[in-house]
Amino acid sequence: MNHRHGQKNVGERGTQNMAQQITTVTTLVPVVTEEALNRQLRKLGERDSDLAQYASNGWALVHTHAIAGVDYTTFVDTLTRSE
Repeated sequence: MNHRHGQKNVGERGTQNMAQQITTVTTLVPVVTEEALNRQLRKLGERDSDLAQYASNGWALVHTHAIAGVDYTTFVDTLTRSE
């Protein structure tokens, strides 16, 4: 799994600066035959667990992009939270 973290200043409200943090969670899920389905389901479960952990720390899932490949489907989840 690959995590990238960033921060973006999204503007001002009154005299306060509102900063927003942005991060991505990348998950590779193997494209498998029916016989190897357990491995695929395990990777999807890991992704679900990772996203739940982020949510419990104040992150909100704002976008998911799935990129289909021959051997893997890559899920890139974008999350944000305000400071």
